[in-house]
Amino acid sequence: MGNPIPAPLMQQLVEEHGKNTNLWPSELQDLINPSIQARAVQAPQNGKIAKRLTSEFEFFWAKDVCGQVPDHSRVEGLRFDGWEFATTDDVKMANEFVVKGRNKSVKSKDGHPDGFSNEIRNGDLRLMKIPILNWREIRKSQNLAALQTAYPRAYDNVGGPMSTSNMTPGMKSSFVDNDRVAEMERGRVFSNAAEELTTGEIKGNTSVAKIPKS
Repeated sequence: MGNPIPAPLMQQLVEEHGKNTNLWPSELQDLINPSIQARAVQAPQNGKIAKRLTSEFEFFWAKDVCGQVPDHSRVEGLRFDGWEFATTDDVKMANEFVVKGRNKSVKSKDGHPDGFSNEIRNGDLRLMKIPILNWREIRKSQNLAALQTAYPRAYDNVGGPMSTSNMTPGMKSSFVDNDRVAEMERGRVFSNAAEELTTGEIKGNTSVAKIPKS
């Protein structure tokens, strides 16, 4: 591998520090030393999953506040909807710091000698899991809602106006009866202004209900 230092910069360094690179500051010597690899330190994030031990679940960090003013409403709501707390049998975390309260009396599949835990916590976030099929259903619902927002549809798949049944599949509106609307369409009568002025009889649907003469 060639010298990663651009030639103009190398020339400037030589002019400022001399041709004998052994007399340069140590960091500048490392900068031009091809045997030293540039490697950034990338400490594992507390919430990073190093390895998934099962493919049956999808995982999600949910708000779960502890402390003096605890708030477990989010995780309890998710549990009611079928979510569960993720465990060390499901994932191996990149940072052991987030695994709390291991039970030494219960063996753990992640190979940790201190046993099993179902509390994987990153501050006020707790790792939860849901069966992968349920997760795909949730994501499809979210994607469809996003598509409807980005591309609102006033017409159905065959090009007709969206009816109440289109908007609420499987349900019949209590406000609009589509059969009644069709019947009204068939019974429409259009006005003929010239004829009505001649005969004095108004026939169109726009006319107000006739009041019988007393």
